[in-house]
Amino acid sequence: MKIYHKFLLYQNKWIHPYVRMTVGVMTSITYLASILLIVGVVYEHGFTISEVEAHQLQRLYHGVWIVFLVDVTLRILLEYKDTRRTFSKLTWILTILLYLTLIPVIFHRPEEEGAILQFWEFLHGKAYHLVLLLVFSFFSLSNGLVRLLGRRTNPSLILAASFLIIIMIGTGLLMLPRCTVNGISWVDSLFISTSAVCVTGLTSVDVASTFTPTGFVVIILLIQIGGLGVMTLTSFFAMFFMGNTSLYNQLVVRDMVSSNSLNSLLSTLVYILAFTLVIEGIGMLAIVGRHPRDDGDGPSGRAGLFRLFMPFPLSAMRDSPRCPEIWVIRW
Repeated sequence: MKIYHKFLLYQNKWIHPYVRMTVGVMTSITYLASILLIVGVVYEHGFTISEVEAHQLQRLYHGVWIVFLVDVTLRILLEYKDTRRTFSKLTWILTILLYLTLIPVIFHRPEEEGAILQFWEFLHGKAYHLVLLLVFSFFSLSNGLVRLLGRRTNPSLILAASFLIIIMIGTGLLMLPRCTVNGISWVDSLFISTSAVCVTGLTSVDVASTFTPTGFVVIILLIQIGGLGVMTLTSFFAMFFMGNTSLYNQLVVRDMVSSNSLNSLLSTLVYILAFTLVIEGIGMLAIVGRHPRDDGDGPSGRAGLFRLFMPFPLSAMRDSPRCPEIWVIRW
């Protein structure tokens, strides 16, 4: 027993500090890799890139994949007790999906046709890797934001700063070449981004003829983030997938979502997200059923995507004498 106690004392005094330092450094690298991955995806889908740039982006994605593998492996090996306590079942499933990406690296491509070949190609595909890495990146950044909130920062300041940051990011995204047909000024982009995040419903340009489907997706994401709230989304994913939020953070989120108690906080967040998605899904199905054809005004056309958020056509707003400069859109 004396040797065992000495080993525990040695472990707590000499090994644990280095373990914490290693995990902390790896966490910082993971944050940086997550940001680089998101920037790379935005650059790939926001600009027309060459083959050389596409190859460089693939190398970036491969590097981010290695970083996530190393981070998850170190957490499991060095802090297994804490990892087992904080990781939820869904987090373990995502971890297994991440380790499955090693199969195409370890095993060669099967020569025979069949389910094994299709499974290998699926795991080797870019879509599987990219979606999985984006999910891990979002969870990592959400966890970092929740930790920042847990440092007893002013919640009002964080809420205002998060909206300002999302507006600035949305302004830059809407100015990407592949988001607009013929370009847009930064003033119009800032106006539309602010209107979308604040769920105001104003726009200074004709949305249907100015933006491409990529731009529509950006605007809809800004509306979703602004309507649900940045802290609501990040706290939900941090609590649902990681389960390591502090008591102070739970109190702040409880006040934001008007939950009755801490025990019902997660269920309240799930109810908010589920109710929102269900209502939007019903509206989308109703619009698709009413306008099944792609005639430019249907849901497959440019204006159709926004019919879910508009009570009348864009042409009616454009010709309205009451608003010649600013067209009102009810998101």
